[in-house]
Amino acid sequence: MKRPAIFFGVAALLGLATLWMVHSYTQSLSQHAQVTERPAAQVVIATENIPIGTKIEEKHVKVTAWPAESRPAASFEKPEDLVGKVTIASIVANEPIVPAKLVGGAQGAVLPQMIPTGMRAMSVPVTKVSGISGFVTPGTKVDIVAVVQTRGEVVTKRAITLLEDVKVLAMAQTLDERDAKATVVDTVTLLVTPADAQKLTLAVADGQLMLSLRGVADAVETNPQPLTAIELAGDATAPPQQVAEAKAVTVELIRGPDRVIEKF
Repeated sequence: MKRPAIFFGVAALLGLATLWMVHSYTQSLSQHAQVTERPAAQVVIATENIPIGTKIEEKHVKVTAWPAESRPAASFEKPEDLVGKVTIASIVANEPIVPAKLVGGAQGAVLPQMIPTGMRAMSVPVTKVSGISGFVTPGTKVDIVAVVQTRGEVVTKRAITLLEDVKVLAMAQTLDERDAKATVVDTVTLLVTPADAQKLTLAVADGQLMLSLRGVADAVETNPQPLTAIELAGDATAPPQQVAEAKAVTVELIRGPDRVIEKF
Protein backbone atom coordinates (compact mmCIF):
# COMPACT_ATOMS: atom_id res chain seq x y z
CA MET A 1 0.00 0.00 0.00
CA LYS A 2 2.93 2.33 0.59
CA ARG A 3 4.19 2.25 -2.98
CA PRO A 4 0.97 3.51 -4.63
CA ALA A 5 0.78 6.31 -2.07
CA ILE A 6 4.35 7.31 -2.77
CA PHE A 7 3.71 7.20 -6.54
CA PHE A 8 0.64 9.43 -6.30
CA GLY A 9 2.49 11.81 -4.04
CA VAL A 10 5.37 12.18 -6.48
CA ALA A 11 2.90 12.64 -9.35
CA ALA A 12 1.09 15.34 -7.41
CA LEU A 13 4.34 17.16 -6.72
CA LEU A 14 5.35 16.99 -10.40
CA GLY A 15 1.95 18.33 -11.43
CA LEU A 16 2.24 21.25 -9.03
CA ALA A 17 5.75 21.97 -10.30
CA THR A 18 4.51 21.92 -13.88
CA LEU A 19 1.64 24.29 -13.07
CA TRP A 20 4.06 26.66 -11.34
CA MET A 21 6.41 26.65 -14.35
CA VAL A 22 3.56 27.31 -16.80
CA HIS A 23 2.24 30.11 -14.63
CA SER A 24 5.69 31.69 -14.36
CA TYR A 25 6.18 31.45 -18.13
CA THR A 26 2.85 33.08 -18.96
CA GLN A 27 3.53 35.85 -16.43
CA SER A 28 6.89 36.48 -18.07
CA LEU A 29 5.28 36.73 -21.51
CA SER A 30 2.65 39.13 -20.19
CA GLN A 31 5.26 41.36 -18.57
CA HIS A 32 7.39 41.32 -21.76
CA ALA A 33 4.39 42.30 -23.86
CA GLN A 34 3.65 45.18 -21.50
CA VAL A 35 7.25 46.37 -21.71
CA THR A 36 7.47 46.20 -25.54
CA GLU A 37 4.02 47.64 -26.23
CA ARG A 38 4.43 51.10 -27.86
CA PRO A 39 1.96 53.92 -27.69
CA ALA A 40 0.11 54.56 -30.96
CA ALA A 41 -1.23 57.74 -32.53
CA GLN A 42 -4.12 58.25 -34.93
CA VAL A 43 -2.89 59.28 -38.40
CA VAL A 44 -4.81 59.91 -41.62
CA ILE A 45 -3.37 57.96 -44.56
CA ALA A 46 -4.27 57.58 -48.25
CA THR A 47 -6.43 54.62 -49.22
CA GLU A 48 -5.11 54.68 -52.81
CA ASN A 49 -2.64 56.46 -55.06
CA ILE A 50 -3.74 60.10 -55.28
CA PRO A 51 -2.47 62.07 -58.33
CA ILE A 52 -1.45 65.69 -58.18
CA GLY A 53 -4.36 68.13 -58.60
CA THR A 54 -6.92 65.81 -56.96
CA LYS A 55 -9.60 67.21 -54.67
CA ILE A 56 -9.58 65.03 -51.54
CA GLU A 57 -12.80 63.13 -50.82
CA GLU A 58 -13.71 60.81 -47.94
CA LYS A 59 -12.99 57.76 -50.10
CA HIS A 60 -9.37 58.86 -50.52
CA VAL A 61 -8.43 58.73 -46.82
CA LYS A 62 -8.78 56.69 -43.64
CA VAL A 63 -7.51 56.74 -40.04
CA THR A 64 -4.99 54.18 -38.83
CA ALA A 65 -2.86 53.57 -35.75
CA TRP A 66 0.72 54.76 -36.18
CA PRO A 67 3.68 54.46 -33.76
CA ALA A 68 3.67 57.72 -31.83
CA GLU A 69 7.46 58.15 -31.91
CA SER A 70 7.57 57.92 -35.73
CA ARG A 71 4.46 59.91 -36.50
CA PRO A 72 5.12 62.39 -39.36
CA ALA A 73 5.23 65.99 -38.24
CA ALA A 74 2.00 67.94 -38.82
CA SER A 75 0.12 64.84 -40.00
CA PHE A 76 -3.67 64.85 -39.75
CA GLU A 77 -5.71 62.99 -37.11
CA LYS A 78 -9.18 63.56 -38.57
CA PRO A 79 -10.22 62.97 -42.22
CA GLU A 80 -12.58 65.96 -42.12
CA ASP A 81 -9.56 68.25 -41.64
CA LEU A 82 -8.35 67.59 -45.18
CA VAL A 83 -11.46 66.64 -47.18
CA GLY A 84 -11.94 69.31 -49.87
CA LYS A 85 -8.25 70.25 -50.14
CA VAL A 86 -6.29 69.74 -53.37
CA THR A 87 -3.03 67.84 -53.75
CA ILE A 88 0.01 69.68 -55.12
CA ALA A 89 2.17 66.53 -55.03
CA SER A 90 1.45 62.87 -55.68
CA ILE A 91 0.53 60.69 -52.67
CA VAL A 92 0.89 56.91 -52.66
CA ALA A 93 -1.45 54.42 -50.98
CA ASN A 94 -0.95 54.08 -47.18
CA GLU A 95 1.19 57.23 -47.06
CA PRO A 96 0.49 59.62 -44.15
CA ILE A 97 -0.87 62.86 -45.60
CA VAL A 98 0.84 66.10 -44.56
CA PRO A 99 -0.11 69.76 -45.19
CA ALA A 100 2.93 70.35 -47.44
CA LYS A 101 1.24 68.26 -50.15
CA LEU A 102 -2.09 70.08 -50.03
CA VAL A 103 -3.66 73.44 -50.77
CA GLY A 104 -7.10 74.55 -49.81
CA GLY A 105 -10.04 74.55 -52.13
CA ALA A 106 -9.63 75.56 -55.76
CA GLN A 107 -8.10 73.09 -58.19
CA GLY A 108 -7.07 75.91 -60.50
CA ALA A 109 -4.55 77.10 -57.91
CA VAL A 110 -2.39 73.97 -58.08
CA LEU A 111 0.33 75.24 -60.43
CA PRO A 112 0.94 78.56 -58.60
CA GLN A 113 1.42 76.61 -55.37
CA MET A 114 4.22 74.63 -57.04
CA ILE A 115 6.26 77.74 -57.89
CA PRO A 116 8.87 78.74 -55.26
CA THR A 117 9.22 82.38 -54.28
CA GLY A 118 11.29 84.30 -56.82
CA MET A 119 10.71 81.81 -59.63
CA ARG A 120 8.35 81.78 -62.60
CA ALA A 121 6.50 79.15 -64.65
CA MET A 122 6.81 79.69 -68.39
CA SER A 123 5.42 77.62 -71.25
CA VAL A 124 7.38 77.22 -74.47
CA PRO A 125 6.41 75.53 -77.75
CA VAL A 126 7.98 72.18 -78.63
CA THR A 127 7.69 69.66 -81.43
CA LYS A 128 8.14 65.91 -81.58
CA VAL A 129 11.85 66.45 -82.23
CA SER A 130 12.55 69.39 -79.92
CA GLY A 131 10.53 67.74 -77.14
CA ILE A 132 12.62 64.53 -77.35
CA SER A 133 9.76 62.44 -78.72
CA GLY A 134 7.63 63.01 -75.64
CA PHE A 135 10.15 61.66 -73.12
CA VAL A 136 10.28 65.04 -71.37
CA THR A 137 7.85 64.61 -68.46
CA PRO A 138 6.98 66.62 -65.32
CA GLY A 139 9.83 66.48 -62.82
CA THR A 140 12.60 65.87 -65.36
CA LYS A 141 15.48 68.32 -65.90
CA VAL A 142 16.51 69.71 -69.28
CA ASP A 143 18.98 72.06 -70.94
CA ILE A 144 17.53 74.56 -73.42
CA VAL A 145 19.38 75.16 -76.67
CA ALA A 146 18.32 78.12 -78.83
CA VAL A 147 19.03 78.28 -82.56
CA VAL A 148 19.11 81.91 -83.67
CA GLN A 149 20.19 83.75 -86.78
CA THR A 150 23.09 86.17 -86.49
CA ARG A 151 23.32 89.16 -88.78
CA GLY A 152 26.51 90.90 -89.80
CA GLU A 153 28.92 90.69 -92.71
CA VAL A 154 27.90 87.04 -92.96
CA VAL A 155 24.41 85.82 -92.06
CA THR A 156 24.59 82.48 -90.28
CA LYS A 157 22.82 80.41 -87.63
CA ARG A 158 24.16 80.06 -84.12
CA ALA A 159 23.31 77.42 -81.49
CA ILE A 160 23.41 78.71 -77.91
CA THR A 161 22.88 76.71 -74.71
CA LEU A 162 20.54 79.25 -73.19
CA LEU A 163 19.71 77.57 -69.86
CA GLU A 164 20.93 74.49 -68.00
CA ASP A 165 19.34 72.14 -65.44
CA VAL A 166 15.81 73.53 -65.80
CA LYS A 167 12.94 71.67 -64.11
CA VAL A 168 9.91 70.73 -66.18
CA LEU A 169 6.72 71.55 -64.25
CA ALA A 170 4.19 70.31 -66.77
CA MET A 171 3.74 68.92 -70.25
CA ALA A 172 0.64 70.39 -71.88
CA GLN A 173 -1.88 70.22 -68.98
CA THR A 174 -0.26 67.25 -67.19
CA LEU A 175 1.35 68.08 -63.84
CA ASP A 176 1.74 64.62 -62.31
CA GLU A 177 4.99 62.82 -63.10
CA ARG A 178 3.51 59.48 -62.04
CA ASP A 179 0.76 59.71 -64.66
CA ALA A 180 3.01 61.13 -67.38
CA LYS A 181 3.87 58.78 -70.21
CA ALA A 182 5.95 59.32 -73.33
CA THR A 183 3.46 61.56 -75.13
CA VAL A 184 4.15 64.12 -77.83
CA VAL A 185 2.79 67.54 -76.80
CA ASP A 186 3.05 71.02 -78.25
CA THR A 187 4.04 72.89 -75.06
CA VAL A 188 6.05 72.30 -71.90
CA THR A 189 6.03 74.48 -68.79
CA LEU A 190 9.40 75.24 -67.22
CA LEU A 191 10.47 76.59 -63.82
CA VAL A 192 12.74 79.59 -64.48
CA THR A 193 13.93 82.86 -62.97
CA PRO A 194 12.46 86.16 -64.21
CA ALA A 195 15.71 86.88 -66.10
CA ASP A 196 15.61 83.45 -67.73
CA ALA A 197 12.00 84.09 -68.75
CA GLN A 198 13.18 87.13 -70.71
CA LYS A 199 15.84 85.06 -72.48
CA LEU A 200 13.28 82.42 -73.39
CA THR A 201 10.88 85.06 -74.73
CA LEU A 202 13.51 86.46 -77.10
CA ALA A 203 14.66 83.00 -78.17
CA VAL A 204 11.11 81.87 -78.96
CA ALA A 205 10.41 85.06 -80.92
CA ASP A 206 13.68 85.06 -82.86
CA GLY A 207 14.56 81.41 -83.33
CA GLN A 208 13.91 77.80 -82.42
CA LEU A 209 14.21 75.96 -79.08
CA MET A 210 15.50 72.43 -78.54
CA LEU A 211 15.29 70.57 -75.23
CA SER A 212 18.21 68.39 -74.13
CA LEU A 213 17.19 65.82 -71.49
CA ARG A 214 19.46 65.43 -68.44
CA GLY A 215 20.17 62.32 -66.39
CA VAL A 216 18.40 62.04 -63.04
CA ALA A 217 21.56 62.60 -60.98
CA ASP A 218 23.25 65.09 -63.35
CA ALA A 219 23.13 68.68 -62.09
CA VAL A 220 26.53 69.84 -63.40
CA GLU A 221 26.58 73.00 -65.52
CA THR A 222 28.96 72.67 -68.48
CA ASN A 223 28.60 76.16 -70.03
CA PRO A 224 29.35 75.10 -73.65
CA GLN A 225 30.44 77.77 -76.08
CA PRO A 226 28.03 78.91 -78.81
CA LEU A 227 28.50 77.22 -82.18
CA THR A 228 27.87 78.71 -85.62
CA ALA A 229 27.03 76.89 -88.83
CA ILE A 230 30.37 77.99 -90.30
CA GLU A 231 32.25 76.51 -87.33
CA LEU A 232 30.23 73.31 -87.63
CA ALA A 233 31.38 73.01 -91.25
CA GLY A 234 35.01 73.30 -90.12
CA ASP A 235 35.70 76.73 -91.69
CA ALA A 236 36.16 78.67 -88.48
CA THR A 237 39.89 79.23 -89.00
CA ALA A 238 39.84 79.62 -92.77
CA PRO A 239 41.01 83.09 -93.87
CA PRO A 240 38.63 85.08 -96.04
CA GLN A 241 39.08 84.43 -99.73
CA GLN A 242 40.81 87.18 -101.59
CA VAL A 243 40.64 87.85 -105.31
CA ALA A 244 44.10 87.56 -106.80
CA GLU A 245 45.28 90.69 -108.53
CA ALA A 246 45.17 90.19 -112.30
CA LYS A 247 48.40 90.58 -114.19
CA ALA A 248 48.63 93.68 -116.36
CA VAL A 249 48.35 93.07 -120.11
CA THR A 250 50.17 95.44 -122.51
CA VAL A 251 48.55 96.06 -125.91
CA GLU A 252 50.02 98.16 -128.73
CA LEU A 253 47.37 99.99 -130.76
CA ILE A 254 48.13 101.49 -134.17
CA ARG A 255 45.86 104.29 -135.30
CA GLY A 256 47.05 105.55 -138.65
CA PRO A 257 50.44 107.12 -138.18
CA ASP A 258 50.13 106.94 -134.40
CA ARG A 259 51.22 104.08 -132.20
CA VAL A 260 49.59 103.90 -128.73
CA ILE A 261 50.49 101.43 -125.95
CA GLU A 262 47.63 100.57 -123.54
CA LYS A 263 47.79 98.45 -120.40
CA PHE A 264 44.77 96.43 -119.20
